[in-house]
Amino acid sequence: MKKVLLPALIIIVLFGTAFFLKKLLSRPKAEATVGTLPTEKIRPEIKPKSDTPTTAAAAPQQEENYDPESKLIPFEVVNGLAIAFGDIILGTPENPEVTKGFFDAPHPKLWDKPEIPFAISDDLPDPERVRTALRYFEENTPVSFVPYESQTDAVVFSPGEDNCYSLLGREGGLQPIKLAPQCQWGQIVHEIMHSLGFVHEQSRPDRDDYLDILWSNIDPLRKNQFKKVPAAFMAAQKDSAFDYQSALLYSPEMFSKEKGLPTMESKTDVTIRPMHNGLSRSDIERLYKLYPSAKRKD
Repeated sequence: MKKVLLPALIIIVLFGTAFFLKKLLSRPKAEATVGTLPTEKIRPEIKPKSDTPTTAAAAPQQEENYDPESKLIPFEVVNGLAIAFGDIILGTPENPEVTKGFFDAPHPKLWDKPEIPFAISDDLPDPERVRTALRYFEENTPVSFVPYESQTDAVVFSPGEDNCYSLLGREGGLQPIKLAPQCQWGQIVHEIMHSLGFVHEQSRPDRDDYLDILWSNIDPLRKNQFKKVPAAFMAAQKDSAFDYQSALLYSPEMFSKEKGLPTMESKTDVTIRPMHNGLSRSDIERLYKLYPSAKRKD
């Protein structure tokens, strides 16, 4: 009886082991989606450079008086964060009563290689929109994204309240890309470009050679969206030509005070036609220029 049971037992053990291994090997790869992360890093508390930081009333308000070479960046506080240029996180104000101000911002740092660690917070609604944006970069640019596994620096896609926001360049630590529910994959591509160090095209120091900003048509509360950045903020764009199709360029009627009014006009015969779902050819070439050793995917 024992001779009969022993082979049968061996067969059962082998079958069970094989079944377990099959189940193990057939599991889908782990997503870079996380529940508990160390605290996301928002740049340390900032102190506005203004005598009246709650209103910034003493600061110049007219564009012609705004020095594009100055490092002072105008911001407004949204949900506790100092936001510049509409969607770039500068940090958190040192004084919780601050609502507006100017900040002496350091120039952005760039990622030293095109493999960017990332994670998706598990409470982010519709994480597939992030995966769509990441796949777009993987398939069309030299930039790829690797799952967060305790690397020192990473971008974390996390919930936002009313807009899409990102830090500019490599800030260090776990830096958030904040996404409101309405932020779709094309907008996420835009925010990822900010996290790689790219500024808005209409904010370039040389934009007046290519665009007319129609200040009288702009919503007064949105004029800071059209400020120019200091030259030091152009490290990612470098000496690239102005791009009327860049995903980082606003639409020509964006932030108008009345529907249908243009806020920008081209100074050349090239039409303002920014990309909304993906990057322009020039955007992609800028990424290859930033990472020249990367293998091309076109």
